Amino acid sequence: MVTEKKISTNWGSDPQNPGYCLTTPLRVVERPSEQKIFLATLSYEMIEAWESGVKAASLKAKPTAEQALLYAKASYLRYSSAVFRQSATDDWLKLLSTRTDSLDYIEQTFVLAANSGSKCDINHATGLCLVRRSWANNLFLDYAARGPQTFSLNRIIGIAEGLVYCVLLMGLELKCKYLYLEPSREAVGFYSRLLRPRIGDLEKIPIRAALTRAESVLEGIRQVT
Repeated sequence: MVTEKKISTNWGSDPQNPGYCLTTPLRVVERPSEQKIFLATLSYEMIEAWESGVKAASLKAKPTAEQALLYAKASYLRYSSAVFRQSATDDWLKLLSTRTDSLDYIEQTFVLAANSGSKCDINHATGLCLVRRSWANNLFLDYAARGPQTFSLNRIIGIAEGLVYCVLLMGLELKCKYLYLEPSREAVGFYSRLLRPRIGDLEKIPIRAALTRAESVLEGIRQVT
């Protein structure tokens, strides 16, 4: 049975990280580490940092790094527009208090970023996740990926897992029933391991059940010695 978790009590802040952030486990070259997941606003400075990461990626990793950069650029252009504006990205309680049954409700978009440093800084994000909250109070996972700069490391596990886990936690507190996603061919294996077996090209996933599976995956990352 899924523990009734509340993101506003699990998430905290400190002098370096005003707002809300959560720590999730990483495995870097088989050694345990951790990262911070935080609400953020997309910036062009972050796009430029990811462009530098593509240039530094190995020849084998470059196609994947370039794909991550392409999605990030498209997301920046889309969600910096007036139509798909980012909303409540710096205040989780504001997002939580917005009712979807209000006549003036506009679908909300929020951004989660990952950072392995001490400060939550979108310009140094090692991972990115874009989520929409629909008029029917479901979540649409538009994009989740590691930053291109992480492909220069020998092996790193947990960036995207932590981001999606936090999306599920947010959905639980927003009282959303489903997470919708349309994974690429390359991402099917990742989502099948994290959320449920046999992921297809368009999925409607119950959030409570997916959270239980994601928690077990993160626990496996955390227990590496």
